[in-house]
Amino acid sequence: MLRFKINWILLLVLLSLFCSRGQAQQTIWTSQLKEKLPFNSKTLFSLIDTTNRISIDQIIQQSIPFEDSVKINVQFNSPYAHWFKLQYNNDKPTPVTRFIHLGYASLVDVYVVKNQEVIEHNTEGVSRPMNQRKLITGNYTQVSFKCPANTTVSVYLKVKSVLNYTLWLHPEIMTSEYWKEHKQNLDIREGVFLGFLTMMMFYSLFLFVSLKDITYLYYAIYIFFQAVYSLYVEQYIGYYIPYLGENLNVSKYFALTLNFSFLFYFVLMRYFNDLKGSQSRIDKWLVIWIRIHVIVVIISSALLGIDRGLFNSINDTFQLILTVVTLVFLFVLFRYNGILGRYFVLGSFFLLAGGIISVVGNINGIPPYENAIYYHAGVVLEIFIFSLGLSIRFRNDQEEKQRVQQELIGQLKQNEALQENYAKELKQTVDDRTSELQHANKELKQAYTKITDSVQYAQRIQRSILAAPEEIAHFFKGLFIFFEPKDIVSGDFYWFTEICTAEGSQLILAAVDCTGHGVPGAFMTIMGNDFLTEIVETRGITQPKRILEELDKKILLTLQKQTRLASTSDGMDIAIVSIHQEHKTIQFAGAKNPLWYVRDQQMNRIKASPHSIGYSQLTKNKAFQNHTIQLQSGDVFYIFSDGFQDQFGGPNNRKYMRKRFREFLLQMSSHPIAEQKKLLHDEFYQWKATQEQTDDVMVIGFQFD
Repeated sequence: MLRFKINWILLLVLLSLFCSRGQAQQTIWTSQLKEKLPFNSKTLFSLIDTTNRISIDQIIQQSIPFEDSVKINVQFNSPYAHWFKLQYNNDKPTPVTRFIHLGYASLVDVYVVKNQEVIEHNTEGVSRPMNQRKLITGNYTQVSFKCPANTTVSVYLKVKSVLNYTLWLHPEIMTSEYWKEHKQNLDIREGVFLGFLTMMMFYSLFLFVSLKDITYLYYAIYIFFQAVYSLYVEQYIGYYIPYLGENLNVSKYFALTLNFSFLFYFVLMRYFNDLKGSQSRIDKWLVIWIRIHVIVVIISSALLGIDRGLFNSINDTFQLILTVVTLVFLFVLFRYNGILGRYFVLGSFFLLAGGIISVVGNINGIPPYENAIYYHAGVVLEIFIFSLGLSIRFRNDQEEKQRVQQELIGQLKQNEALQENYAKELKQTVDDRTSELQHANKELKQAYTKITDSVQYAQRIQRSILAAPEEIAHFFKGLFIFFEPKDIVSGDFYWFTEICTAEGSQLILAAVDCTGHGVPGAFMTIMGNDFLTEIVETRGITQPKRILEELDKKILLTLQKQTRLASTSDGMDIAIVSIHQEHKTIQFAGAKNPLWYVRDQQMNRIKASPHSIGYSQLTKNKAFQNHTIQLQSGDVFYIFSDGFQDQFGGPNNRKYMRKRFREFLLQMSSHPIAEQKKLLHDEFYQWKATQEQTDDVMVIGFQFD
């Protein structure tokens, strides 16, 4: 009877244990694990730590039950720690190492427990720097643990999302042999894929350099971003560049390479299909979309540095919109852009198909590293089809060039035949006209002689109205006049007189630059000379400002009467000085041309009025200013036209320029006045060299005791 009661008690205990847990956790045995084994609810128990404070010691000592159901094979975000537990029995006489693939998990702590003690602990995850990882895997998380010989251990996995990484768990356990072989196969596959992309990228760059076709440059950039994105996803970029592997805050920005890849995909779409030239309406909308894409990339770059979760959310939404927009453009290209559009659509179809197959596989629980082969195949086929399309595009361009060349050759042959006919007719015409031309040439020579004689006579007249420089120099301590007309007669002239007033003797000296040069300028010089003589010598006006005002009135009145127009473009620029030697003062007024003088080895400038004499369209608010300077011993004064500084020449055939002219005058001012004219002459012709003279040139320098 006692034995019967004991049996019933044992049965009740077993039933209670079974009911409390539902079923016992199945142990994974070394002898049963051949290559890999996916986890299920019988082999992997789970616990959600909503406090994020449970430690491994609490789990071991308090025997916290693992009764929660954590999402498997589904993407989710969670702020909590997720614990997993599995039982492993090594029934072999030697220790074994086992690998667990988890999927996308940013941080995982692995605890191996034997007899209520932790015998091994390590941390893995894509959020850890490369130099702190035990396993170098792709953009997914794998962990390993060791099990001693003939021992059963409990393995606890603490999975947590940090930096707002998405959790996407595909747990399975693998033998070390299978893991190594599988990892090697993945590396080979990735190496072949990246090798193909690199080869195509450099080949496209070579075509760009050879053919000068920017389409191949955009094609190479697109392939480059595809390659970099693949390196980032598989985390080879952090492996090959240690700095990026150790600084995740920098390497995380490589997530944007997919956005850049698609950006240049649309740029390539535009140039590949020559939409700007053949389909302007499609091109207009595509350019708008490219600009929107650029804005989104900029916003994504900012969000990635602020909130990774928000970045993932916005980026996923944009990728969905991008897919829809891509399909719309591909439909339009297939329908309206001929054979090139169809090649582009076919290549894009393989890319989209590979991506869709990979995503569907992930949703159905296939590990991402196995699905990546479909995306890689899609990219390879896309690039292969794009390359075929570009080769056809190149062939069509060459055929079009050949056709144009043939048409051009035919046209040239036709032109050559016409030219032969024209040459025969022309020869006959030339023979007929030769005698006429010889007669006309004789008449032209006679006419030219008469004109030249007239111009030279005009030169003698112009020279006669100009005072001899030697006569003018008599009134100064030193004076030179560097006067180089561009033509036989000049549009520049100088004017001088001595006039006696109640205040004493005054010297009036002017440098005048008339409109144009040659004969038209000479006519203006005669007019200006006569008017200055009338204003100063006849009317006795000696103040430079008043001289300019009166000269302006007379020029305007005379030209308007002659042209019968309300305005004229004729006029003159002038610098005029009035020297009172007894008072040791010099007065100056200028119409556009200034007065420069050197005092104590410093160049000083007296500005002129911005208005010219004449030019009736500029009569509003026209005013001239009078300036008075006290003479000092050693002062050297310069007035001039703009011909010297406007002369082209030098090693680069540029203008001499006012700054260089001012520096040269300052440099030569220390030389005697008698030598300065020669220095100017040598500098001008050395600068001018073989260039044609630009304008009339006149520079006057003088000084007093």
